[in-house]
Amino acid sequence: MGEIGAPRGSLRGTGFWLLWGNAVSIALVMSADRFTFEWLVGETLDASDLATGLVFFALGTPVFLFVLAAGAMADRHDRKRMLLWTQIGGAIVLGLSALAVFTDVISVPMTMVLAVCFGTVMAFAQPVRGSVLPSIVPRDNLMHAIVVMTIGSNVAFIGGPLLAGFAISTSGVGLALAIQAGFFVAGVSLITRLHVPALPGVDRTVRLRTEVLDGLRFTWGHRRLRA
Repeated sequence: MGEIGAPRGSLRGTGFWLLWGNAVSIALVMSADRFTFEWLVGETLDASDLATGLVFFALGTPVFLFVLAAGAMADRHDRKRMLLWTQIGGAIVLGLSALAVFTDVISVPMTMVLAVCFGTVMAFAQPVRGSVLPSIVPRDNLMHAIVVMTIGSNVAFIGGPLLAGFAISTSGVGLALAIQAGFFVAGVSLITRLHVPALPGVDRTVRLRTEVLDGLRFTWGHRRLRA
């Protein structure tokens, strides 16, 4: 519920700005991370274009594989806890990446493993975060909230590579990864302060796999979504 007496369209008192700060910081890291991994493989490790492509494939594949399952899990489990675990997971993966660079043990195979881990974290984080917004913002303010969230995320997607490029040019790719890990750590403090209402109980007799298949059928049955 919004604050009593807040004007129509106001997002104060809803927890929106905590979620917005978290979402924008993650968008910043996601865009910076792609640039950083590309630089790490192509420049720091001086690997081939094929290796760079494989790392990008490793980053994106988990989203394709797990995003529907993550959405179904968000309906069944504590969403705040899931958000916290994805924040912690992202911080660990990027922190280990930075440590591997600083200690000069990083390699292309290790980078691919780290990319898969980071992609998996993002595959679970995005659907959960998206499901929280309608739960904390009143219906008549929801469109306003979506617009503000989208603008912030789009700006962050532009700023991410700039931040990564500045960090790399200043102190190297290890610092860029460490800064990105720091954004995840900062995101934990935002999520811990966010009140996420519990969803109505779901029918747990329906298997998770069945829900995922239903989601696939729904998507395939709508031409706009399929496109």
